[in-house]
Amino acid sequence: MQKKRDKREIRAYADIELAKLLSTIASQQDISLSQLINEAIEIYLQQDKIQSLIEKHSLDEINGEEQEEP
Repeated sequence: MQKKRDKREIRAYADIELAKLLSTIASQQDISLSQLINEAIEIYLQQDKIQSLIEKHSLDEINGEEQEEP
């Protein structure tokens, strides 16, 4: 498990029904909503089209490195 200092807060808005569904799924799996969202993002990032984008723009070089706030 990662330490809290190894994480950064990301804020996003979701449709009410989607937020309810995600919360319910997390509860049913006995995991936090943050963990569920992190797992979903990891799966999203593994898609071929996203991997191509990451490679095209050398985004894999910044993976895991501390970034400055925009």
